[in-house]
Amino acid sequence: MMVAAPSLAQRTSSSWKIPPSASGDDFPSLAVLLGIDGRVIVECTATVSGQAKDCEISSESPDGLGFGERALEVVSRGLLNPATIDGRATPSRFRVAIPFMTERPRRSQTPPWRGPTPTPAAMAAADILAQQMLAEIPEPFMPEIDAPADRKALIESWFRQESPSPTETRRIFATLFARNISEADLQALSQGRPPVSKTPPDREQMIKSSLDLFDPDAVAVKVRARYCARFGCEVTPPSPAS
Repeated sequence: MMVAAPSLAQRTSSSWKIPPSASGDDFPSLAVLLGIDGRVIVECTATVSGQAKDCEISSESPDGLGFGERALEVVSRGLLNPATIDGRATPSRFRVAIPFMTERPRRSQTPPWRGPTPTPAAMAAADILAQQMLAEIPEPFMPEIDAPADRKALIESWFRQESPSPTETRRIFATLFARNISEADLQALSQGRPPVSKTPPDREQMIKSSLDLFDPDAVAVKVRARYCARFGCEVTPPSPAS
């Protein structure tokens, strides 16, 4: 008597219907500030409805910057075509790599200031104004550091060490004010009087006129080097399994 062999089940693996992709808002702020790339491998269950559930971080590099948590958020926005057995949707486990490619900070090539040279009187008034302002803003070049508690204080100390000294900071702001505020307004403001002009300085122009005085990217580059030497910034290369 011949017995028919059982037929093999027809299986298909899950696939992305809407693949997850990291946008600028997904990048950890410290990684963006220092220009550090990242890569995370996430393992999840693809449900019969195509959702990614029960996700876990399989690998994260470099660690300590928050790439893993952000990758979980990114994957949750994706939508899958579920795996099937004989045409019926079935849950299945899958792995996905989420890359984070930041733009490394570089020193900008800024042309020298070509506007009029402030007069000594304007600089003197601007210096008083800068001193008054800095008394209220003790760390004007300190960015917001979003980092684990055991690293935050150290990174902030690096930014302080690489940023201009208090004397240099005062000179930078005084020069910036003297370039963009009229001498009459500087005299008034430094003496606590309302400015003569009714039109405030153009903020965008002020930023442009300060680039030859202070380049924040240059500070970030130096801090990045110290961070990578201490904690490592290597991104684990992809493996065939991922």
